[in-house]
Amino acid sequence: MYISSDAIEAMMELKRVAGPDELVLADIFNANMIPGLAVRRVFVGHGSETIDFDRKYKTLQSFMKSTDTAERRAMLKNNEIKFFFYDAQWRGEWAWEPDTDRSLQKVFEKGEYKIYRIL
Repeated sequence: MYISSDAIEAMMELKRVAGPDELVLADIFNANMIPGLAVRRVFVGHGSETIDFDRKYKTLQSFMKSTDTAERRAMLKNNEIKFFFYDAQWRGEWAWEPDTDRSLQKVFEKGEYKIYRIL
């Protein structure tokens, strides 16, 4: 597997801005790499290393497909998610554009990668 230098830089920035106990939401591909490269916790990642994986994966899919801002905000709050790691390579999977969500504050952008703090 090839990991781009932009991806590595984004994960190093995530390590810098997010505390070790702050939960990160990401697509399932990046969520599998974040704990190893950024040493940060993810909401849902590797199937055998995520407690209640099936429920959390369905929640992630619902979040990705939701066009209801209030529903997305509630999901973030209810699960105590503090950061959102966005990879534009997966933009076709998302039903919404994170830059338009006022509950997200962009703290990093490089190439295909963006990191948002949850407000």
